[in-house]
Amino acid sequence: MGERERRAVEILADEAEELRAADRYAEMLRAAESAVDAARAAGALDLEIRSVCLEASALSALGDKATALQRYTWILTIAADQQYREELARHDVTWHVAVAYMDWVECARFLPEIPAAELFRVIDAGEAYLRGVGKAGWRAGLLSARASVLETLGRRDEAVAPAEEALALKLRHRRAPGYTLATYRSALGDLLLALGRPEQAAPHYQAVLEDITSDLHGRKVAHTGLAWCALEGDDPAAACREAKSAVRLAEGMGDEQLTTALAALTEACRAAGDRVGARRAAERHVACARRTGSDYGLYFALRDAADVALDEGQAVEARALLDEVGPLADLLDRQSGLTTVQAEIAQRRERLAQLETQA
Repeated sequence: MGERERRAVEILADEAEELRAADRYAEMLRAAESAVDAARAAGALDLEIRSVCLEASALSALGDKATALQRYTWILTIAADQQYREELARHDVTWHVAVAYMDWVECARFLPEIPAAELFRVIDAGEAYLRGVGKAGWRAGLLSARASVLETLGRRDEAVAPAEEALALKLRHRRAPGYTLATYRSALGDLLLALGRPEQAAPHYQAVLEDITSDLHGRKVAHTGLAWCALEGDDPAAACREAKSAVRLAEGMGDEQLTTALAALTEACRAAGDRVGARRAAERHVACARRTGSDYGLYFALRDAADVALDEGQAVEARALLDEVGPLADLLDRQSGLTTVQAEIAQRRERLAQLETQA
């Protein structure tokens, strides 16, 4: 393969990376797919790995976790295959393999059919790989993934240490592969918030907004986190402001990015007594979640829409929503091995029973 063919592929891959930096994920996907095709036609395996990694990143950002997982699995399979060792040794693909390990776990967390406990095997393999190639300083993404899985399993107190270590490691190795600094800050904030410690979570979100290098996605996540902190602090007005800021930033990023912002806006409007705003946000949230095709995301959208219907005394609508969300609750609990999600729906069914009794 000539230098001209390699450069053509690199230009397409560079374009995909620039579009990711601008949070233009649909366009990023098209550029990455073109790069994959060009790399395959040119027989450049190292560039194909880079391009597939970018394609998977775009798919994940757009909500197609299952297809993204398949792409990352391909990268890890190629990297582990002895027949490609000599070819890959001529071009360092360590960065892309590291990203594949990290993002494989991130995608799998949103696929309820994969038991959460099984993800530790991939995390351990990723850490072993990075240590084996002398890149232990690149482990921040895997440490963050470990924290996320521990949280899914209901072991939130245990999750704090790896989340803190991930942030510290990223601060020491800012150019390492993986997520942005804003992502690690917000991930730790989310965990502290889930532990009922909003006063400790808020500074992490605020640090993202004060950092001029934070991208739009990072800022969106930070505003979302601050909205939940405000709700914990019984300040619905502030929660609405932060949630609306998150929604504005998420516009144009795709349905996957909008869902979390709309979830916060729905709850903020409910707390503020704005039923019209809550219904609009909830309906939009459900529509976005359906388009992503994610069972994980759809669960939260339907659950929140049921809350809005119950607030309005719409028993028939609430029952339909709870009937639809019930199987998804079972699915999510099978992933974690807990009954936490089913308990959430049970509480709402009790509320529905009270509403129907009063009718």
